[in-house]
Amino acid sequence: MSFDDFLYNFPADKCQSIYGASMSVSALADWVEFASLRGYKKPLNSLIDAAIDSGFPNEIEESMVENGRPASSENTYALIDQHLSSRIEYLGDAYPFYRDNFNQLVLRDDIEKQNNPYLVLLLVSLLQGWKRTQTQPRVTGIFEILVAGAFDKLDFTSAVIGTGENGGFASHLKAASQKLGIPLSTLNGTYSVKAKDEGVDVLSGRLWHDDRRGEQLILIQAACGKEDSTPSWEDKLNKVANRRDQWRQMLTEITMPIAALAVPYHMTDDSINRTLGRSAGEKFFVDRLRLTHALGTTIPSDLMKEVNKIWKMGDCFLKIAK
Repeated sequence: MSFDDFLYNFPADKCQSIYGASMSVSALADWVEFASLRGYKKPLNSLIDAAIDSGFPNEIEESMVENGRPASSENTYALIDQHLSSRIEYLGDAYPFYRDNFNQLVLRDDIEKQNNPYLVLLLVSLLQGWKRTQTQPRVTGIFEILVAGAFDKLDFTSAVIGTGENGGFASHLKAASQKLGIPLSTLNGTYSVKAKDEGVDVLSGRLWHDDRRGEQLILIQAACGKEDSTPSWEDKLNKVANRRDQWRQMLTEITMPIAALAVPYHMTDDSINRTLGRSAGEKFFVDRLRLTHALGTTIPSDLMKEVNKIWKMGDCFLKIAK
């Protein structure tokens, strides 16, 4: 596929909305990485010019800055350059691209694409952004497994109880409690029939197992939809946070859990502010940067069966071979 065909099939102006209105900068940065994965060697300014020619704004209105006041419009090139640079600075060797002497974003020669955490999560994002209707259920289920794997790498014990697993809520929760070694209170009719209705996809804990209160437990909502979809990321996270006491009762009061939202995207400052609101301590987010940081430079071997499914979809729908 020529670069002109790439622009036609994946027009950059759609980056204004494919991840949500406050995620346009992140979506366009992913589009630049997408072009690099497809082998198009173009200086960053040429890619941004092509994006603007396709209809992407020459200037982007960033609604939030560090001091919380509205910011004036900023040049698109400067914002994308800054966003890509932040990925390099945050991840270091875990970031699979580099900027060459011609200001081209190039995939590193020492990278094994198929088991690189960042590339896998980027592929999840691209599949959801560009081919959501064809890939949504399968990709979401695999993402839940990747999230559990990331927390396991941080020495948590995790169990998937969301849409990626078959069965009802009670069976999911029983299996998760057995894996984590957490005793359950008797479930009663006030709880949802399906785990997805509870808003929790992954249960993760770092536990002492000494039969005393004060354990560390996280209720994770794994979201692959757009930031401003219905329900929004903020709504999804708040739903879990508002049910923390209910979960504490189900888990025999060993702890008051913390709520978390996990997304495969690189969240912008604006989307973080929208999602977390004014809360502190009771909820947090995990985006692509944090998940990559947790997973490191290589996907764990026990997750590769699911990861290969992502690459198969990437090859089919995006023409990105592993």
